[in-house]
Amino acid sequence: MGGAPRGRLLTSYYEHLCPDPTPPAGILIGVIVTVSMLSGFALGEFGLDRVGRRDRRWYVWGPAIGLLLSTPLMLWGVTRPGITAGMPFVLVAHVALFVYYTPTLAIAQNMVAANMRASSAFVAAIVLGLVGTGLGPSLTGVLSDFFAQHAFGSGDFKAACVAVAGRHALSAPAAQLCQSASATGIRYAVMAMSLLCPWGQSTISWPRVTFEPTWRPVS
Repeated sequence: MGGAPRGRLLTSYYEHLCPDPTPPAGILIGVIVTVSMLSGFALGEFGLDRVGRRDRRWYVWGPAIGLLLSTPLMLWGVTRPGITAGMPFVLVAHVALFVYYTPTLAIAQNMVAANMRASSAFVAAIVLGLVGTGLGPSLTGVLSDFFAQHAFGSGDFKAACVAVAGRHALSAPAAQLCQSASATGIRYAVMAMSLLCPWGQSTISWPRVTFEPTWRPVS
């Protein structure tokens, strides 16, 4: 829930922040998501496999560290004044975020007996897909509208910016005000949802701090 909305809303955020960036914000976000997913998945798979040979607890510590680092990097990145200053932090934040994915699937499989692995995969897919990818962007959108309304000030943000813009072009001052309020709403919504990552880190690490280094998966 904390990570899924980022790629969907950051494009709109940077388009509102810099209406004419070069290259376009959509291309930059696409590159960031692609590079970060490949890097995070590879680091979570091959990197943790390597260190996990000496201590199996790294399969828990690795995702926990990634989620913990992702939040301050994302908060710092989206509060920078422009795309150039913020994108490197957003990229590293996404790499750290995606480290959790492959170890989480491996842990879900190894915590159960062989005859329960299909059920384990089903539960993991439901939680990660339906709850995380489905509910996360919807909740972020609600928060974005809430923060945008507060940034807009007096008047109805949706009526003034969304409904009116759908019928005819806004004046330059009104368009600038709407863009600023929308960017502020998206920024604070992404920041609020990013705070779920430390909570996820705590649920991963604290219940398992007593794992022994010689822990082995159930066959």
